[in-house]
Amino acid sequence: MEKQVAKTLEAHIFKYQEVRKDKTYSTSRQGLCIINVELEKNVKNPDVFWAKLRHELNVVRATSLPPQVLGPVVDSDFGDTVAMLIMVSGERYGYRELKDYADKIQDTLRTVPSVGKIAVYGNQTEQIWITSSPERMSQYFTDPRAVIAALAQRNAVLGSGSVRTDKEQIPFHTTALFSTEDEIRR
Repeated sequence: MEKQVAKTLEAHIFKYQEVRKDKTYSTSRQGLCIINVELEKNVKNPDVFWAKLRHELNVVRATSLPPQVLGPVVDSDFGDTVAMLIMVSGERYGYRELKDYADKIQDTLRTVPSVGKIAVYGNQTEQIWITSSPERMSQYFTDPRAVIAALAQRNAVLGSGSVRTDKEQIPFHTTALFSTEDEIRR
């Protein structure tokens, strides 16, 4: 790992003037190599450097690293800190309403110049559950497999053709997706 990966990556990383060589080091163990890179204090725009390094290391991966190597991954966000944590909750509101409120808050925060990055965690995926008892299904003389087949067929996304332009072919898709609970109920 050390010879094939760490030394190869270090050689490319140390080419850059922006890298503080005395504070940059690597740690290798079976199946993993971590290189901690510190930048010189005079680097004005570190994001530009990290983008340049990402590109360089992708080229190195394609040309100089063994094919079984996954990565390298440049994590330049490790120093991000949370300055504000906002929680949106409410017993009277459903998940969709809470998500809409969180989206409004997010849109408003984006207009603040000092806000650098916004992340939303904990969104609930919307799901519709269809439940019934065997007794109720038998009242309607319904076969559960027929209900499952009808739902699967109704929610199919089908190709309906395409339009060819000078530069590309654009596919059309038609959907028969359910959009409300009442449609499913019917």
